[in-house]
Amino acid sequence: MYDRISPEGTRDYIYEELEACNQAAERLRGLFAKSGFTEVKTPSLEFFDVFASGKGKLAQNEMYTVTDGHGRLLVMRPDSVKPVARLVASRFSDLGETPLRLFYEQPVFRRRAKLSKQSDEIYQCGAELINSGNAKGDREIVLLALKSMSKLFGNGFVLSVGHSELLNDIFKLFSDKYRGEIKTAVGDSRIADALAYALKDESAAKNGEFYKFLFSLKSGTIEALDAVKSVLGETRAIKKLTALLDVAEKARFKDNVAIDLLSVNKYDYYTGIILKGYVDGAGGAVLSGGRYDTLYQDYNLPYSAAGFAVNLNAAAKNLI
Repeated sequence: MYDRISPEGTRDYIYEELEACNQAAERLRGLFAKSGFTEVKTPSLEFFDVFASGKGKLAQNEMYTVTDGHGRLLVMRPDSVKPVARLVASRFSDLGETPLRLFYEQPVFRRRAKLSKQSDEIYQCGAELINSGNAKGDREIVLLALKSMSKLFGNGFVLSVGHSELLNDIFKLFSDKYRGEIKTAVGDSRIADALAYALKDESAAKNGEFYKFLFSLKSGTIEALDAVKSVLGETRAIKKLTALLDVAEKARFKDNVAIDLLSVNKYDYYTGIILKGYVDGAGGAVLSGGRYDTLYQDYNLPYSAAGFAVNLNAAAKNLI
């Protein structure tokens, strides 16, 4: 009955689509290698324990699970960041002060909602910068993300840059009564609901006009940061984002960068910058990543880390 179709959430790739996917991968592999990154691969099967606790924890119903010959619970790799961290912990646990630059090309497998248009199997090509200082590492990974998007789409893309600290600073403006609802609404992209809750808050009398500006803004540049700075002051996150805008401008990517004041990522391990790359017609981000400085604490390692992954399936559609 099912011997001539692929499982839900998966598909076959042939002809132009497969060629475009391979072409996207080769462009990124060449860029990463030229930038000093070394390729690694992790197993398609990981122990459930890798994702069962700590940073990046996933619910079991989000993953494809199987058992091995000893009855131990395994999962089809749902994410590449945690497996790379596991690999580093087992093979590169004594780096000293030396940065480690790794890249990968491999699929990830996630159970999606039945009505979701997203695939359960996604081919990714990504880069990981491990044990590199915060500001220097942010500059390197943002520039690499910009070059990656440029390699794939020329000048026709936007890289949105947010910061988890800035988002937390913004949420602190709201009272305990509405903060939870606003966080949930922003995380679910229900921006109108977030604004409605914000304007009910006791601080709306003072910050109401700022809230209207904030929740109507899809992206911005230095002007958006200036507006936030007028309310929050010059926070650490604002300084970091301003510096990254300067880096992008010097690299001639000024028009390709947007500031996302409400940038939220589905993984809970992000501690700094949050990156999302967009191109017309993709229907969502084709690049996602950021900084996760506490992730390696799960392995008792003091490493900072930043990285991103490109959805090769989405990228390929724009290369056909």
